[in-house]
Amino acid sequence: MPEPVTRLVYFQVSSQPRAVSFFSVGDSVRWDRLDKETLDQIRTIEDPVVRLRTLFAEAMSAKRAQSLYLALAVSPSPDIGAALRKVSSRRLKLLATTYQELGMTDLAAQQQALLAYSANIGGVHLRSNDAPWLRETRDVHAYVEHASTALIEPARKQKAKRRVASRKNVTDSTM
Repeated sequence: MPEPVTRLVYFQVSSQPRAVSFFSVGDSVRWDRLDKETLDQIRTIEDPVVRLRTLFAEAMSAKRAQSLYLALAVSPSPDIGAALRKVSSRRLKLLATTYQELGMTDLAAQQQALLAYSANIGGVHLRSNDAPWLRETRDVHAYVEHASTALIEPARKQKAKRRVASRKNVTDSTM
């Protein structure tokens, strides 16, 4: 799997980090392409739980790239705004689809995807502000583990409930 897209954005947009005002349309197209390639590779992970954990870890892995993302998020450029919306939409769609694979309804999967994405973006913001609980690599790993568990467990429980209900319906119909 390639490096997380956030690292690719920071290091491959140019050989030197550039101010956001110099982040060009070409750079946003490259970022969009790199994000799509990364998510396409993550999408190949068969186990939806492992896929979600990989997405969470990838989103929290590169502190400097997160700073670039946050700077882009407040850019007044319509092109950069469009690129951010496209990347966010693609990531939300992958999250929702993965939650559906775990047995959530469409609506529940969309809501869980929004919650997961919000937790990741919030973690990125906190980390960029040097939050005391996300300063060390071990703290980031602990956050990713905790968030992964908290954000995946509801889907697992729903899937288990559906399995039980399905078995009950099969048993009831054969009697």
